[in-house]
Amino acid sequence: MKEMKSKEEFLQKVTENLKELNDLNNTEVLIKDNKIAFEVKKEEYRICKPNYKQKNDLIKARSKKYIEFLKDDIFLLREQLVAIYKEKGIDLDKINIEVKQIHNNIEKLQVILAPEKDKNSRNRIKKEIEKLFREQAELIEKKSDYLALCLETELLEFDNLYTIFLILEKKVEDKWVDAFDDYDKFLESDDTVINKALMNLPYLIFNPGLSEE
Repeated sequence: MKEMKSKEEFLQKVTENLKELNDLNNTEVLIKDNKIAFEVKKEEYRICKPNYKQKNDLIKARSKKYIEFLKDDIFLLREQLVAIYKEKGIDLDKINIEVKQIHNNIEKLQVILAPEKDKNSRNRIKKEIEKLFREQAELIEKKSDYLALCLETELLEFDNLYTIFLILEKKVEDKWVDAFDDYDKFLESDDTVINKALMNLPYLIFNPGLSEE
């Protein structure tokens, strides 16, 4: 996946993702037959709840990647990094608390916004929400920077991306086929498709109402 060109672009992207995720949290995600469909640039895609074989493939790929990371001296375990930062006066746990507090404040404002009829009041509340989203994005970026070399962070990113690689399908001539057959080509593909799939992934994987394959 292509790297962000600048800090401003990164913050904008994170803010947009946070807003989209929050919108999804307040609306019903359309899940049908253990699948979530979406459209990107007039092409149809869907992610499907992983079957037993796909889950097994993910476990094997994750285990292999984990061993690779452990052998690479550039990566430290999260616990090691957190301890190092704490010695230098940087408290990552405090950042987590601040992010959660901002999230709670956003939800409170959205509850106030929903029934509000006055246009000026709505605009004022919306601006407050936008400001909070921005603050939240900056804190998340700060934490991401601190934990960029954390082994667990790298493994989680791999885990999510490889899951999408396994379960992403594309509609071709009215037939659903695997969107990619090569992981490297998948990583080099359109970020929009990957990001859209990643945004929907939690609803597909962690929804208790979905049946097992």
